[in-house]
Amino acid sequence: MAEGNSFRKCLDLYPKTTKLFPVSVRQMIIAGEKSGHLGDALLKVGRIYEFKVEETAKSLPVIMEPILLFIIGMGVALLALGIIMPIYKLSEVI
Repeated sequence: MAEGNSFRKCLDLYPKTTKLFPVSVRQMIIAGEKSGHLGDALLKVGRIYEFKVEETAKSLPVIMEPILLFIIGMGVALLALGIIMPIYKLSEVI
């Protein structure tokens, strides 16, 4: 007869799961399993992380805008220098 393991045993057997799951998520999984509402606990964890992802996605353009502006500015500066420098070299020769 095969015996199943609980999530708590599985999470305790592998010490590297602390890198994958924060302590609060582990506690919610264990509490949900003990109470018999594991599905509800996992749905709640999923909703929390979905909210975090949505908030990060909303703020991503605000974070990326100055970085892209700087990169485009550097490209324009290099292009301008590439055009202007040969003109000054040509005027020195004449």
